Amino acid sequence: MMKGTPVSRSLAVLVALALTVFGLPVFAEDGVSLTGSVLESNSKTPIGRATVHVGDPVTGEVYSSTVTADDGSFSIDPVPAATYQIAVQRNNRLYVVDTPLELAPGETRSATLMVDEEIAPDPGTAAAASSGGIWSNPMFASLLVIGGAFVLGIAIDSVVDDDDPNTVTSPS
Repeated sequence: MMKGTPVSRSLAVLVALALTVFGLPVFAEDGVSLTGSVLESNSKTPIGRATVHVGDPVTGEVYSSTVTADDGSFSIDPVPAATYQIAVQRNNRLYVVDTPLELAPGETRSATLMVDEEIAPDPGTAAAASSGGIWSNPMFASLLVIGGAFVLGIAIDSVVDDDDPNTVTSPS
């Protein structure tokens, strides 16, 4: 059996004491559990294969659930007591909950998160391309606006005669 030096034994005792006094009881008392389910808002069907994220805007810490089960259930624990912003991630999309959720020390909270997946079509689908018409293509829309401004400028220039002595211009 190896014997530790007095310095290493003292250090081990100090680390164990610090964890006992400052670390473990504080986290055990303040630890919060968030459980619940993720549902599609219109049909109320469970959403599987999603991840729930809670973020504390004060500290910047983000905690995530494992992937939701087929019944939409999730669990995030333990997390420190705080007021969290909640988001659900699914199919490369992030759905942010409007209202923050306050979790008190020692609380176990259950929440049902409703996701409206019909808000916008997936950017890579034909539905997305056809939904915005010509405005869905940024290059074409920009050219259309610039072309319209150019034509309007020519029309205004043809109506206004800059060589007319009766035309009043503002001083520079």
